Amino acid sequence: MLLLTATFSGGQTLNVRAAPLHVLADLLGSLGVVVAAILVITLDYVLVGAGEDCHARRRELADMLDRELGIHHTTLQVEHTSAQGRLHPVTGARLSPPRGPSDT
Repeated sequence: MLLLTATFSGGQTLNVRAAPLHVLADLLGSLGVVVAAILVITLDYVLVGAGEDCHARRRELADMLDRELGIHHTTLQVEHTSAQGRLHPVTGARLSPPRGPSDT
């Protein structure tokens, strides 16, 4: 099999020069996910109040992302909670009471 690579004046191929940038981009993406997870867990904000249509709210959010930011394809997840609060998916233990705009 013939492998074609571009070689630069320093003797390095494009793949060797791009590898550290790829690793850095992966690291920054992973850090962003960790920061977002910490914010979601600590703020525990409820986007949809009791009795509201969560799927309509998801559609509104997707439309806003499309209209204002030009993000045409989104994957948004809706998680339902019980009246007792969020439950651990495996043990069923109560994680936290529901909070957010529906509380007065």
